[in-house]
Amino acid sequence: MTLIKNVTFLILILIYVSYLYMEPPIIADDDPLNFDRYQHAQLLEHKLAISTLAENGSTLKGVIIGGSNGMNFSARLMSDPDNDIYFYNLALSGSRKKLEIYFNFLREISLIVNNENVDVVVFSNLDFFMPKKLIKNDFKEHRLKLFPNVPLIKFLRNITIDARTIFPRDFAYGDLEWDPFPKAYAPNGCQPKQPFNMIPNKLEFIKKSSVNANNTLQKIFPNAEIYFFVPNIYSRNKNVFQEYFDDLKKLFSNLNLNLIIKTPSSDSSSFCQDGFYLSQKGSTEITKYLLEVINNPS
Repeated sequence: MTLIKNVTFLILILIYVSYLYMEPPIIADDDPLNFDRYQHAQLLEHKLAISTLAENGSTLKGVIIGGSNGMNFSARLMSDPDNDIYFYNLALSGSRKKLEIYFNFLREISLIVNNENVDVVVFSNLDFFMPKKLIKNDFKEHRLKLFPNVPLIKFLRNITIDARTIFPRDFAYGDLEWDPFPKAYAPNGCQPKQPFNMIPNKLEFIKKSSVNANNTLQKIFPNAEIYFFVPNIYSRNKNVFQEYFDDLKKLFSNLNLNLIIKTPSSDSSSFCQDGFYLSQKGSTEITKYLLEVINNPS
């Protein structure tokens, strides 16, 4: 009996140690060197869709990029297939802390299509704002573990879930698929739980990051006009960030960069879950606003 107990205990120890060794490290949201499996799934779909677009002889005229906020726009609505004008939404949730490897992915995309045909690049992420409380979360690629990051049962469950179901995308245009999306993300309906609760980011940071992004994107898409779109937010006070927005307009004007700002909205039906993720209604509204600005430059 003692022998059986010892053998059983030894087997459990071996399983435990093996799992610690085999378990891949969790890819943190702010890990700048690696995409997580959900991001990988989105990028693979994007690459396949762009390849299909190129094989069909279609012309990619514009791309929407950035973090999950970029998914608020509709590339389908911006496209005109009858005149061979296609936009594609390449926005990637959580990419704002991984811009270097995200831009590397865009370089790969530019090799699949004729990047000189791309006339418009719309870049939108949350870097214009920051949380009221910054939480320092240092990522360490190599670390000694005594316990697994994820329980074994949960790990086995996670690897069997289709990563594409987190943010289901329209294959043809890269847009969010609204039919399954609200059910998975907002089961109680697309209503913001609270108004936007972030604060303006530092202008010096915005200046540096925007200039770097513009220079990089101009090399990837040499003939494109680059537009930086400040996330549209939900607030009962439409003038909540007016001074900050005025400073941004002045900054971007001095930098000779294109900036688009839409007045904060007090219509909660245009938002989903948070004060900056849009509902399908909000997505249509913001896309029409974007098209109006692009087609009628001041």
